[in-house]
Amino acid sequence: MVTSAFIWGLGDLTAQRLETRHREQPEKQMQWRRFALQTTYASCVWTPIASKWYCAVDQLARRFARPRTIKFVACKLGFETVGLHPFSLAAYFACLGLGQGRGWASTQSKVARDYWPTLLFEVALWTPLDVILFAFVPVHYQLLATDLGCFAESTVLSWVNAHGVASLLENPRNL
Repeated sequence: MVTSAFIWGLGDLTAQRLETRHREQPEKQMQWRRFALQTTYASCVWTPIASKWYCAVDQLARRFARPRTIKFVACKLGFETVGLHPFSLAAYFACLGLGQGRGWASTQSKVARDYWPTLLFEVALWTPLDVILFAFVPVHYQLLATDLGCFAESTVLSWVNAHGVASLLENPRNL
């Protein structure tokens, strides 16, 4: 939990630091509430789910393929892409939106606007990382290895949560 919170928090601080390059008033203070929400999400939502998820996916994939085979990695990748990414992204937007006091209608609007482009980014980021993860990292280290990849993801997600995905699509140099 502490590792996930630290890495996700570091991702948010990185996103906020990058944002100072684009503000008219770069001396604006860090948004500590936003940082606290990111770290709380990572430790209280992401970590408990992910720690169980990787063990369950490993056991489920063993029903269809032998470990350390291409088929085994493909099974785990399929479960991850269909079963985890869509739900974890929705949970992220919901938790952060409500935690920031946006209200249900505003959070739904944000999800409707940013969900699909962000999910495509997430799948593009995680597919190669997941192949390496599932092929070479023992299941009991997969959450830690995932947390390292989460640094890039949490940086982008924090930016998208604060500014919307359109700001990245219009100008990818924002990051």
